[in-house]
This record gives sequence, C-alpha cells and structure tokens, in this order.
Amino acid sequence: MSGGLPEDEELIARYRAGGAAGEAQRSLDELFQRYHRRVAAWCLRFTNERESAADLAQEIFIKAYRHLDSFEGNSRFSTWLYSIARNHCFNYIRSRERCVEESAEELSKAAEETAREVFGAAESYYRKAEQVYNTGTSGARLAGAAMSGYQ
Repeated sequence: MSGGLPEDEELIARYRAGGAAGEAQRSLDELFQRYHRRVAAWCLRFTNERESAADLAQEIFIKAYRHLDSFEGNSRFSTWLYSIARNHCFNYIRSRERCVEESAEELSKAAEETAREVFGAAESYYRKAEQVYNTGTSGARLAGAAMSGYQ
C-alpha cells in the first residue's frame, strides 16, 4: 500500500474474489477512478476534441472491464490499461483517416461531375450564342435564344 491506498493489484484481487455485497464493484470503481483522468487526458492528446476523448476513455474502460480476466499481472495494471488506451486511440485515428479519405474521394467525384455539367452547359450556351450571332439576330433575341435551354 502507498499512503493508505491499496495497490492496483490488491484491488484487482478483491474484484476477482467477489466478497461481501458490493465489495467487488467498489474495488473496480476505485481502480478505474484512479486512472480515468489520465486515460481521458491521453485520449485528448490524440483527438484534440473533448467530447471524442471522453467517448474514447469510456470505451477504453469498458474494454478493460470486459478483458480484466486476461490481466495476468506480468506488468503493472497501469501499463496494461495504457496499452489498451494506446491501441484503442490508434485504431480510432486510423478509422477517422479512412473516413476522411473516403469523404475526399466522394467530394472529388462530385466535383468532377459538377464540372462536367458546368462545362456542358457553358458549351451549349456558347453554341447557341454563336448560332444567333452568325445569323445576325439582335442582342435581345440573342440573350433569349441562348437562355432558352435554362428555363
């Protein structure tokens, strides 16, 4: 014990033992409360977004809870927890980059399609204007004829 507080491994042992009503849950709560701020700060450094960092921290603690039985004690609990946090944050960043790449690709396709439509409309306008000009039609009729395809 350090300063009267049980060590992480002692809290894990209490949680695993079960014991009196609520003892296991209190041990787990204390263990996670010790690291919540640090894990949330770690997530914030990855995301630079408080809301995303809070969500990630919550997901990390859920994952740690679900896999607590796989903690063998070969390293400190904090090392095990931070490795979960690191991997979870890296996976989040990778998935976000994939989404950005996919969005950029979709935007590029949409821009290409819009450019084709604009150039097609401009070409049509130019042809109509050229026809009217070549026939010697007045300016008012030129504008009306050129715009007839856009109504």
